[in-house]
Formats: sequence, structure tokens, C-alpha cells
Amino acid sequence: MTAFAVEVLHGVTGSIIATSHLSFPETSQVTSHLINTPSAIATEMATAPPNSRTEKFRASALKTEGSKDEAERMVDILRSWDTDGDGMFSVQEVLSAARQMNMEKKKTRSLKWVVAGLAILYVATILVLLGVTVAAVEVTKDQRPDADGNLISVSGNKDVVHTKSKIDAVNPFDFVGQDLSNFENIDSLYLDDLGVGSSEGVKEFLQRVYKVRMVTRNKKHDSIKIDFFGGDYLEVSKDEALLFRPKPEGGCGDGIPEVNGYCAVAQIVNEEEPTKEESDERRLQARSSIVGPAYNTGPRGIGSNVNFNTGRIYGSEGIVSLGRSRFFGQGQFRSCDGPSCSF
Repeated sequence: MTAFAVEVLHGVTGSIIATSHLSFPETSQVTSHLINTPSAIATEMATAPPNSRTEKFRASALKTEGSKDEAERMVDILRSWDTDGDGMFSVQEVLSAARQMNMEKKKTRSLKWVVAGLAILYVATILVLLGVTVAAVEVTKDQRPDADGNLISVSGNKDVVHTKSKIDAVNPFDFVGQDLSNFENIDSLYLDDLGVGSSEGVKEFLQRVYKVRMVTRNKKHDSIKIDFFGGDYLEVSKDEALLFRPKPEGGCGDGIPEVNGYCAVAQIVNEEEPTKEESDERRLQARSSIVGPAYNTGPRGIGSNVNFNTGRIYGSEGIVSLGRSRFFGQGQFRSCDGPSCSF
């Protein structure tokens, strides 16, 4: 009678050992090695009981892998291949193990293709989103520069887009104590509601823009003098700002003093805004007045705003009031009775 079995051990010597046992009535057990492995180890492993062979394999795997968990994992894999639990592998068990390993390799290759496909899909999605974003930005643009650098509208007649100069509104008293380099870009001063009398005796209100010609600091008195084109100038100290104009041929008028050939026509006082409880009296109160009888009290009672076009002097965006209260140079103006009323 002949018995045949194949035992496969992995991890003992780094190779697979195939051992066949042939039994004859007249002969003892014969062991042959299909792969070059020390005969003493193969004979011992083949003749030892299943549990003993498992322990020997576990010890060898632990020595080779250096990790108990990895050694146990290898033992568990071999146990899963040994379907009949006899500690040895038949030909069918070896074929089943090889088939399982081949399937795992196929799964790995398939998984690589899936990962590569997902990566390509991810990159394509990013590119599509980027394209949609760029297209949306281009579609929503109202203006764009042309070949000559002009900003034009993208629809209609493609008109050139015009912009206004940047204007900062500041309190004139903020000029006191500042370095002259801060006034490099100062351009103009604007007065609103300048009340004057006309030849028909009807009160009129003027608006005037003074173009700045020169700014001078008086170091002794710590004051600023702003000269305008046309001869007028504004003298600013920490307490008040006085607007002067050249004396007309007929003089400054009754009660208005002459200062070096100039007449004072407006005064802006640096003081706090008064507060009133009544709703009718909560309107912004005057803190500027006109010196002498140069101007009459206006009927509107809301005064005027003095705007300083300072370019980038304060480096802020848009129109910003830096006045002590809600506005900067509020004042009531009186109508004109003398020669200085002629503008």
C-alpha cells in the first residue's frame, strides 16, 4: 500500500519545501527535497507532530520577521490553507493556496487601475471647476482694458470708463502740528453755502473751490498758512481758521479790519458742538462764523461744510470726515453789506 502527501512550509529558510512520503510494507519512510534545503530541518519538520511543526515554524518566522504579530499572521495564513487540519498540505491545498495568491494579485492590479482612474477624474474635475470659475469671472466683467490700456465697457458702445480723483475730507485743525511733507498732495479747499447779497437785494448762496498754491508753516506760532490761486489764503491755528481775501478798491467794509491789504471774510472756530434735547434743535449747530458784517445770518441755519481735497495725505479710501464732531467746518454765514461782498 502506498500513501502520498505533500507538505509546504514557508518562512523557515526563505523557500517552499515540498516533501513526499512514500510508504511501502518492506521499506521505511523516505524523504526527498524538491528545493535545496538542509535535510536535517526538512526531515525533522516532516516527522514531527503537527503542533510541534507549527511551533517550530512560528519560532523561525519570529526570528526572520522580528515581529510577533507578523509571525502570527504567517502562521494564520498557513492554517487557513491547511483545510483538513492535519498540519500538512496536500496537492489540492497547495493548488488552492496558489489560486488564492493569484486572485489577490489580480485584485491588486485592478485596484491600481481604479486608483489611477480616480486620480485622473479628480484632476479633470479641478480643471473643469477652474475653467468654469474663469469663464464666470470673464462673463461678469463690466469693464476691461483694451490694447491701448484704456478701461472700456464690455457691452454696448464700449465707452471709455472715466474715474474721479480721490478726495479725503479732513478737519482744517488737523493741519496744525503736522509735518509739511503731509501736504505734498493737497489740492483744493471747498466752501459751501457762502451767503452773499445780490444787486437786487436778494440773498444768494455761493459755492467756491479754492485751488491751493502754497502751504507755509509758522514755526513760532505753530500755525499753517494755505495760499490759494487768486490771492485768497487761509490761516489755521489750533483755535481758529481765518479766511482772507485781497482788499477791494472800496475797502473791507464797515467793522472789518484790514490786515496787510487783506480782509477777513470767514472764521471757523475750533470748539465742541453744542447739544440740544428738543428735536428741532438737534440739527448740527454752527461753530463757524463770518468776521464783522461781511455776511448776514442765513435763513437755513445749517451752516456750511469746508472740504479739503488732500489727495493721499491720510492714505484712506473714499471720503472720510476727520472732524471733531459729525462734520468738519460747520458754520452760519451772514449776508454782505460792504465792498468785500463782490466775488
